[in-house]
Amino acid sequence: MAKEGDDESNSLQMGDIVSLFSEEGNGYLASEGHADIRALLYHLIADMFGDYQKPLKFGDCLFRVLPQHSFSAAKSLKQLKRKVAKKQTAQEDTKPKKLKIGEIEAPVEEEEIVPEEEDDSTAQLARLEEQCIQEKIANAEMVEELNGTPVTYGMTIQLQHVKSGMYIATQPKLVAEHERSCSAVMLQERVASGCFFRVESRYKFREDGSSVLKTDEIFLINMKVEQYLHAGARALPGQKLLREVNASQTLPTRWKISMFSEFKRGQDAVKLTAGTVVRLFHPESDTSLTVGASNAETGHCDVLLQGFDGEAQLEKHSTNAMWMVEREDVVKGGVCRLMEAGVPVTYRFRHMATGRYLSAILPEAPIAVVKDEEGDLQESQWSLNANDMTREKASLWCFEANVTSIDKAPSCTPVMLRHARSARYIYAGEVNKDKTDPYEGAIASYPTLGAMPLAEHTLV
Repeated sequence: MAKEGDDESNSLQMGDIVSLFSEEGNGYLASEGHADIRALLYHLIADMFGDYQKPLKFGDCLFRVLPQHSFSAAKSLKQLKRKVAKKQTAQEDTKPKKLKIGEIEAPVEEEEIVPEEEDDSTAQLARLEEQCIQEKIANAEMVEELNGTPVTYGMTIQLQHVKSGMYIATQPKLVAEHERSCSAVMLQERVASGCFFRVESRYKFREDGSSVLKTDEIFLINMKVEQYLHAGARALPGQKLLREVNASQTLPTRWKISMFSEFKRGQDAVKLTAGTVVRLFHPESDTSLTVGASNAETGHCDVLLQGFDGEAQLEKHSTNAMWMVEREDVVKGGVCRLMEAGVPVTYRFRHMATGRYLSAILPEAPIAVVKDEEGDLQESQWSLNANDMTREKASLWCFEANVTSIDKAPSCTPVMLRHARSARYIYAGEVNKDKTDPYEGAIASYPTLGAMPLAEHTLV
């Protein structure tokens, strides 16, 4: 329990989603989670002005704080399966071997056949599997009950990788790949003793039982092997932006907590949250916002509204139409709000297939002066594209809903995307058959930017 005087509103709670930053290594604890389950340190990226930007794949750096799970039934089941496998292997080794041509089998004295006792391994397996199911249900109920309770120093927690659902775990039987005096750390799906970390304070004046604040620096130690979660001293060979994360008994690393999304009981699940992968769909033309080939003249990738008709409806949901929603400050998550303190909240959309950001820029070449029908000069034409993989002002967008009374952006609700820098809205172009598209039945158009919020150009 937290001690009296601790501010619970400023303390870390069970169920919170956080990122862990190492000032010593200048990077975040992360893991890809699917093709690569190693625990790594993602370095901050320096831009052309010398300023540091957060890692591009910041979703790899997010972890959910969970209480210690029970795994006794799962451990017993694993041991029994290993015992049964060894027994089957021993039985296969005792089978009579086939004689080669010319060999004569030696006479064997007849032995009294003793009936084997009935093997209850099958019954034990069934019983333990049922206990494992009950154990998982009990763990889920415990997590639901403890979510929202403060995390205190001296408490044992687990870190669940949000992207993959697996847990950070020390591997005491595996030596780290680059720092041979340390143990390996990687993600694993099953709960085991290597997943449990005791929270210790970097500061001497914080004692056990005090609440862990959202901005504290902490040590994480696995009590079974008494090893600290440690960031490697050097970058990986050939990968300057990555470091190995391992477990060391003598080299603790300070991890600074950075809150991404707080746990709120009863939070509406239908609200759009930062870090969610979405599809920007235009219902009038039945098309989705996608990224096309690179433009040889500008060097940027063109943005298309692409859809499919006829038998090619399945292509409508391809990964080329998937975008991840990011806040301007990528380390912050939570529900996407339309306004905060009377100011529109800005977001970025990162293309999942290419990693590029949806942007709007002015062409570098001068544009000929054109007058409209009333004789007024037209403004410079902004173009929509997917720029390189850096977070710039040109890639910031605001949500505008048709219903002005809502404050949060709901999922699957019509909204208009307004470019923060130019104050222009995405317009859908004319939908024509694209003769150059290799897929039969493809529909594609080039979206533009307009100054007025028109209902027919609303995206979902």
